[in-house]
Amino acid sequence: MITTLLADDDIMALEYLEELIPWESYGFHIAGRATDGAQAYRLYNRLKPRLIITDVQMPAMNGLDFASLVRETDSTARIIFLSSFKDTEYLLTALRIGADDYILKHELDEKRLLDKLMKVSRDLRSEAYNVQMAFGKVIADHLERGSELPPPDQTDIGRLLDRSYQAILLEEDSILPPAADYFGLDVPIRFLAEIIDNCSEKSGLPTITIKFSKNRYLLMVSPVESASDLRAISELHAYVRRLQIWLEEQTGSTFSMIFSAEACPPSQFKRVWLKMNDGLEAGRFTQTGFCLAVSDAASCGSVGQPRPMTELEAALDKGDPEEMDQMLQARINILCQARDTTIASIFCVRCLELLTRKGNETTDIETGSGFLLPTAGTIKGRASAVNWLTWEKLMNYVADQLVSLCALIGKNKAKGYPASVLEAIEFIRSRYHHPDLSVEDIASHVGRGRNRFGLLFKEKTQYTIADYLTRFRIQKAIDLINSDRYKMYEISAMVGYTTSQYFSKVFKKVVGMTPYEYKISATANKEGVGHESVCLETNHRTENFASGTDD
Repeated sequence: MITTLLADDDIMALEYLEELIPWESYGFHIAGRATDGAQAYRLYNRLKPRLIITDVQMPAMNGLDFASLVRETDSTARIIFLSSFKDTEYLLTALRIGADDYILKHELDEKRLLDKLMKVSRDLRSEAYNVQMAFGKVIADHLERGSELPPPDQTDIGRLLDRSYQAILLEEDSILPPAADYFGLDVPIRFLAEIIDNCSEKSGLPTITIKFSKNRYLLMVSPVESASDLRAISELHAYVRRLQIWLEEQTGSTFSMIFSAEACPPSQFKRVWLKMNDGLEAGRFTQTGFCLAVSDAASCGSVGQPRPMTELEAALDKGDPEEMDQMLQARINILCQARDTTIASIFCVRCLELLTRKGNETTDIETGSGFLLPTAGTIKGRASAVNWLTWEKLMNYVADQLVSLCALIGKNKAKGYPASVLEAIEFIRSRYHHPDLSVEDIASHVGRGRNRFGLLFKEKTQYTIADYLTRFRIQKAIDLINSDRYKMYEISAMVGYTTSQYFSKVFKKVVGMTPYEYKISATANKEGVGHESVCLETNHRTENFASGTDD
């Protein structure tokens, strides 16, 4: 609401002005009425209104002298003169003082008054926005870069620096940076200032909104004047709850908040800011959508330097998923107890790098499928995104993927394949996208004759070389379809088929449906597709036709 002061020595004129429009419906609150200039000036000093509508001729002190006194200390209040005098001398004097308008009383009606008020409202909002943006930059530079605050003075920013504020630090619960970077996700940037302003206006708590990182905001809340400490704390609690619900309703997302009910000037904000940041980071370790007083929030600790990955990599290569799981859980438990977000981030990044490197090197020898981490573009990846919002869930998610990879490595080791079979499978893995890759090429690569090696390969893997190559190509095609990144004719060429028609024929023979039917089915399936295709698992035998050669 724009606080408004009315001054006129004519009581009937005051009443007419008050009843001419529903002031509060248009965002104006008549905070005071005066019948002479001296009384108006006293009310001004007490109320500090943003709009003054005053008569020119009044007893004790006329409107022009009253306005002159206001302008000595306040250049931003809007002053509109109402007068019965057409005398240009009055008009020129009003303009010299810095009046915003001069209206003749006999010309005043509802429409004219509303036009003037709406212009005042637009101007004040624009000015307030610019001042708050400048003030926000001063505060942000002080909190983030240690810049000195200017001293309080009579400028717009100086007056804001001379007040005390309660504080709210809020952040949208978005995917954590290691997951966003790894899966190539752009965290959407929200512009919440307008939503916050609407809520603060409904709550009657003036709020200055300062944007920091992508979706983190600091709210500086002016407590209710003359309210007791207990009432101020209670009103802030209610406001924070309303704000959280309001934001979630308007955006469809969840928000985590830390607030401080202790009102203090900006010069003392650094201490509160650091505690709130720490509380927000610590809270995001295990939960989302929380709303805590800074005094109740946990704090981040430290586990020292990040541990090397050599032990984990050795356990992965060993292929013992139980041992791998125990090692990972031990590290995760230490990080969760300490709430060390820095080391947790490093741990996730390094685990994802290890997962990518080893996963790209590993193929399920029995099925021919590679080990693929669900990506953000797949249904399974989108379903997994809920595990990327807190550090605890993200670390456990990455750990689960590493344990699965370790189990696959162990499964391959347990088969005890001869070196020549492993070499042939590695050759297929590196050359499957070449259309002219043949059984002769594969046997020749390992230095064995086609027929004898074909018998050995089938004895150990249960597939002919041609079957295995076909299954490998189709599994790669399934992985590419699930990525939602390529057209079918592109996938056909990427997995070694010269025509999309022949690719579709082979795909249907192996999977039981065409590539397009599979894509529709996978999209409709809320569970998505895992690391191994159920279709390839159930159709355990294929005919020797897809590689272009006979075994």
